[in-house]
Amino acid sequence: MSSTTRRPATPAADPAGAPRRFRDDPLEVLEHLVDHVGDRPPASVAEARAAAYCNGRLRRAGMQVAIDTFTVVTPPGHDGIVLAGCALVSVILAYWWPAVALIGAALTSLAAVVAALRRDPLLAPRRTSQNVIATRASTEAARMTVVVLMALDNPPPTAPWYAWWFDERRGRTWRAILAGLLVAATLTNALDPRPHWWYAQGAFALLLAALAGIGYGRRRLRHDGRIQAGEFAAALLIAGLTQAHTRIELWIAGVGALSVGHGIDDLLQRYPFDPDTTLFVLLDGIAAGAPQATIAPGLTPDPADASLVEIVAASGFRVAEAVGRNHQAIARLRHSARRRLLRIGSTEVATGARATGDAAARAGCDARTIELVAERLTSALRLLDERLAAQP
Repeated sequence: MSSTTRRPATPAADPAGAPRRFRDDPLEVLEHLVDHVGDRPPASVAEARAAAYCNGRLRRAGMQVAIDTFTVVTPPGHDGIVLAGCALVSVILAYWWPAVALIGAALTSLAAVVAALRRDPLLAPRRTSQNVIATRASTEAARMTVVVLMALDNPPPTAPWYAWWFDERRGRTWRAILAGLLVAATLTNALDPRPHWWYAQGAFALLLAALAGIGYGRRRLRHDGRIQAGEFAAALLIAGLTQAHTRIELWIAGVGALSVGHGIDDLLQRYPFDPDTTLFVLLDGIAAGAPQATIAPGLTPDPADASLVEIVAASGFRVAEAVGRNHQAIARLRHSARRRLLRIGSTEVATGARATGDAAARAGCDARTIELVAERLTSALRLLDERLAAQP
């Protein structure tokens, strides 16, 4: 437990002059996540603590809450180590029996290709994670479901130069390529035994071992305060600010193991959301600066998409019309043909940990930015509800 000083119970007034209640203060959430939960790898004890905290706060906001558990296979697994070991055995055998080594190299290459085609590792521990699903029913017959998504876990930090090396999918592809080159070198060595072909086999085996080491190194990276606490705080504020709508059914989903895609898959499998009447709102990259939104339209042109852009802009967000593909939730929603997606973030990303007692500074977040995101998204939901209620 940290000895950091808690924020005073009497909060300062916001720019409009209205004092904030302490229980709705985002700094309370940031302090809990930074000081008492910390880094939240997928399917970890810290992720479960974050889920329990989310559960209690959503129930306190008056929402109906359910917990859905599911099994997680967390990368990198042991595939890389096993393939590197098989490759090294093949190299050793090639020194005396090139034909036998060719069989081993071919099996190694086949296993690498199969692993590259799979979403999850072939050999990896299975753990349990959970989704925290909170709902608030509409007062009349619902015409739209709005699902607000936030991550209970957080992925390791990736600087731009880390992204290329530490991408799990790219690592599997390179393993398959190197295993194929190992087969080619082994075959050439069997047909025309020369020392340089054997050295080439050894080089490819060592590169496979290096890739396996990179995968394990990525798993051990820590965040040093960059734990995506702003999204968590904004979602809980939205739950407290939003009242029952006339025609909108509100869901707030704390998604476990979102960084590896399992939580969003379980959510979509359990609940058959209608793509035409469902809007997914992904809270991603909320730290400091001005709130901004990017929108991905549905599969086919729909007047509702243009209306959504107008509503989001009228609520005060900066609006862009395209959503990037570098997020597991976005990839899964696209794959499942549920493409109407609103992504909410801020113009400044979270910075690293700082030597200060302020939980917000250590999380790289600005409390006012988090409040603005919650207020503007709540306003957007209200405008959307009014427009739906006005339609026949």
